[in-house]
Formats: sequence, structure tokens, C-alpha cells
Amino acid sequence: MNAASLPQWLAAGAVGAGTLPLLAAAAVAANRDLHLPHVDVAPAVAAADRAAQRARVQLAAWLLLLAWHLETRKGAR
Repeated sequence: MNAASLPQWLAAGAVGAGTLPLLAAAAVAANRDLHLPHVDVAPAVAAADRAAQRARVQLAAWLLLLAWHLETRKGAR
């Protein structure tokens, strides 16, 4: 791996220095309470839990079908 040249170091420093004001603005905005409406995440969590349960049941059904299929093929030999 080659070491970075001086122009590459300068370009990286410029990019890094350019992000500092954005990071500072994000920190100031995060520190302020802008009185935004707080969204209740309980319905989303409940929906995600239901979707995960449906996926687990579907996976169990597919595995049961696969096990039955493999067992009937083994018996047919």
C-alpha cells in the first residue's frame, strides 16, 4: 500500500474540515428542543412483532413441509 501524497493529504483535510460545520450544526440542533411532535413507536413495534411472528410461523410451515417431503422420498426408495 502506498503512502498518501501531499495533495491527497490536503484533499482529505479539506473534506474533513468541510464536515466540521455540519457536525457542529447537527450537535446544536440535537441539543435544542424544537417542540417537534413526538411519535409513538408502540404501534410500529407491535406491527414488527406481529410480522416477525408471521415469518416464524411461515418458516416453520416450510420446514415441516420440507421434512415431510424428504421423509416420503426416503420411504419411496
